[in-house]
Amino acid sequence: MKSVSENNPPMPVLKNPVWRRMAGLCAALLLLLAAAVLLMPWKMIAAGRLEAALTAQGLRDVHLTVSDIGLSGMTLKDVTIGAPASLVVPELKIDYAWRDLWSGRLRNLNIGGLTVEARQTGGRWAVTGLESGGGALGVALPMNEAQIAAIPLEQARLAQSRLLLTAEDWALDLPLELIWQKTPAPRLAYEGKNLSLTMGDLKGLVYAASVELAFDAGRGQWRGDWRIEDIVLRGSALEIPPLACKGSINIDMAQIAVHGVCGSADRLWQAEFTLDDRFNKSGQWQLKLVSMTMPWNGGALAARNVIVPMGRARRDIHIDLEVKRVVLDTLVEQMTGKRASAKGAVSGRLPVTIKPDGAVIVAAGRLQAEAPGVIAVAPDLIPGDHEQVVLVREVLKDFHYTRLRIGLDSGKDGKLAVMLNLAGNNPAAAGGRMVNLNVHLGGDVLKLIQQSLMTLSDPKQFLRHE
Repeated sequence: MKSVSENNPPMPVLKNPVWRRMAGLCAALLLLLAAAVLLMPWKMIAAGRLEAALTAQGLRDVHLTVSDIGLSGMTLKDVTIGAPASLVVPELKIDYAWRDLWSGRLRNLNIGGLTVEARQTGGRWAVTGLESGGGALGVALPMNEAQIAAIPLEQARLAQSRLLLTAEDWALDLPLELIWQKTPAPRLAYEGKNLSLTMGDLKGLVYAASVELAFDAGRGQWRGDWRIEDIVLRGSALEIPPLACKGSINIDMAQIAVHGVCGSADRLWQAEFTLDDRFNKSGQWQLKLVSMTMPWNGGALAARNVIVPMGRARRDIHIDLEVKRVVLDTLVEQMTGKRASAKGAVSGRLPVTIKPDGAVIVAAGRLQAEAPGVIAVAPDLIPGDHEQVVLVREVLKDFHYTRLRIGLDSGKDGKLAVMLNLAGNNPAAAGGRMVNLNVHLGGDVLKLIQQSLMTLSDPKQFLRHE
């Protein structure tokens, strides 16, 4: 797993402060076991020696209780690190053998009930209880066989624990059930239930998530699969059903690469994506929507190969949006402030650019009706007393079109211009003869587009009806 600090690259295990502290702990345990046979009260002495050993490793205000100690293991209770805010470990069990301790190794490490809280301030992360001792989680995945062999324990288990991350614009509550296994094959497994991610008024809830990684010595990679069940979004402007996701993950010295697919049970919502993070380069998180489809106004929207920059770097997002059989009436009502209605469906493409500030630009969008239909426009939408204007106004009261094309384009001022190109007739006007019309409509369809697209630029915009 990656350091909480994005700017800290994975460090060799032999130089990692966590593993160095553990090796020092082994040496202290060996001395304590020898002293336990001769000294009384040995539990109090053991606690004092361990506190001193941990303090010598750079930790501050360490307090603990030794509840049990023997030839094959010991149990620590109520371990606290730091003050006044402390990192608290309710219970820590250590299994060992005399020969392992002599070489600075442990067999099993079991931690229960741990809560790790980290907060981001000014782009930097600090872990509660560890602020004075470095302020970051110094744990990195070993990336070769030598680093794995240097880890001074065979197995570690983290149970009934949680990770609480509070960033400047989001917060994550991540329950933890974590297993590290060194033999017979290096393995890392995570399970969690009832995860939550909050961004403003938008809250994402996950019923269950799991990750299973194994070390591939030939490639120098951790490789495996991940799965998420029942993602539910609350506070969203759109009604999104529960989603399920699964995919693969590869981790090496250069990057984390995630591939995934998500979808709803009815398959109306589907997405395939990749997420890439290159270490040592700030702001290099990049999300690529390989493909996406979602229901929209009786039809569907689809897009491919959309690059969404993540992190602090904000750039334009370009989407070649495919519109499939969208109900025309909804579009026309939005464009005209409900002063026009229509029957039929349209399809086409909308080349859309989402600016970092959330502005939406449409460049030469084209939609076309798939079959004949009817459009009715309120007279006050076409003002004027010219004879031809009066005729157009009369014809559009009940226009039976055989061709309907909609052009959409944002001008230099950012306002969306909408042009209707029509062919057809009104049976009750102009003798029912066939006519061709070009009609410019007012209104702002951009708001309708933004409601569906803002989540790609900034998830918080998902919440806003404008």
